[in-house]
Amino acid sequence: MSSRRFSIRILVGLLPVVLGIVLVSGCDDAYDVNILYPGRTDFLVEKPPTVKPTRYDPPGLLPLLALDGDKDSFGPDQDLLSREREQNHTILDPRTLDQATLQQINLALRDLAGRPRMPKIDLNHNDYEETNKALVRELKLDRKTLAAGSRIYRTQCLHCHGLTGDGRGPTGPWVNPHPRDFRQGIFKFTSSGQDLGVRKPRREDLRRTLMNGIEGTSMPSFALLGSDQIEALISYVIHLSIRGETEYSVMIDLVKEADEKKKSPSQSDDSGPPIIQRVREAAERTGQRWLEAQKSGVVPNEDLAKKFESMTHEQRLESAARGYEIFATKELSACGGCHVNFGRDAQFSYDAWGTIIRPRNLTLTQLNLRGGRRPIDLYWRIRMGINGADMPPLINNDADLAATAPTDVKLKHKLGVKEEWIWDLVNFVQLIPYPEVRKDLKAKYGIEID
Repeated sequence: MSSRRFSIRILVGLLPVVLGIVLVSGCDDAYDVNILYPGRTDFLVEKPPTVKPTRYDPPGLLPLLALDGDKDSFGPDQDLLSREREQNHTILDPRTLDQATLQQINLALRDLAGRPRMPKIDLNHNDYEETNKALVRELKLDRKTLAAGSRIYRTQCLHCHGLTGDGRGPTGPWVNPHPRDFRQGIFKFTSSGQDLGVRKPRREDLRRTLMNGIEGTSMPSFALLGSDQIEALISYVIHLSIRGETEYSVMIDLVKEADEKKKSPSQSDDSGPPIIQRVREAAERTGQRWLEAQKSGVVPNEDLAKKFESMTHEQRLESAARGYEIFATKELSACGGCHVNFGRDAQFSYDAWGTIIRPRNLTLTQLNLRGGRRPIDLYWRIRMGINGADMPPLINNDADLAATAPTDVKLKHKLGVKEEWIWDLVNFVQLIPYPEVRKDLKAKYGIEID
């Protein structure tokens, strides 16, 4: 009898907790119709800060938040970042815009992207009708798919990536590396052939990230979701990114124009195009880049890929020795300049989002390869660089694939064409985490890594 009373007491005690959770989370998985995407109020990073941070940011504090924070909330790096902002003018504050301008931006963005419960991408003008149709057809940005993606995002992603995709959900500042901020339209791990800076991922790239997660981070695999759910989530991430990048680019232009007017108040009061037109033009430009990315997948030479796939261990070791020479020779690559001492002594730096990164230590036995550890994943990273992270491409264009090493560079190994260099570097990166392989490289090729 006493145990029964005890069980009842437990149930009664838990009831307020359960009811509280239900009330907070709502009765369904959709947003309230009155919830809007809030306008951006955080700093805009036009170019990565050039100052070198001395460490990662402390838990709960994104680096740029230190610019508004209490004194010494980020230690000496706070002063470095503040001076960077004052001197280089590449960290801009949208809060300097007047309220009327901010309200116009928010209304134009609502016209473009709707609200969380009813998301859309609609440029809402006859001049952009073909772009609207292409976005629906090729990127699956129809309203039904986006509404489904919004519901899944709310339950699975919002707590890290935030309502607007800003990477500042409740858990975002507390994990490192911080969740991706989609609003600049920059994604690191892509297979499209566009240039760094304007490159967008293909749907396949986003699908791979969702299915596999990102190794060494708090981004898990969502492979347990159904294929329709994954596709809807991909569409919604693209939606957030187009909305966010449109807001980002329009705000940067307006902040710069306002600063110029303050410097030269005597100039004519030319306010430029209406904000609704700026938003449509920026969204059209961004949408076209997403559409182009879907058609520009980078595929390695099939014969070379098969050649490297079928290598014996000895051939792979020889390939890694060539990869070492490419890695270590500054005339051939920039690898060693960032991955100092193979990454052991790599320096901290800021990325395109204003968060702190450090080039990978390639000798770690438990090496986290966040873009994927398949050979093709490494091929893409080495060939095209990493967007937003200041890792340059080894290959600048298709014509560069057939280039060879400069004749005035002294080399120990005969190197093939540049596309073969990529595979040599792939083998090098895959093999050097293993101490026994490093011993073999030293014994057979005189390569000193340890």
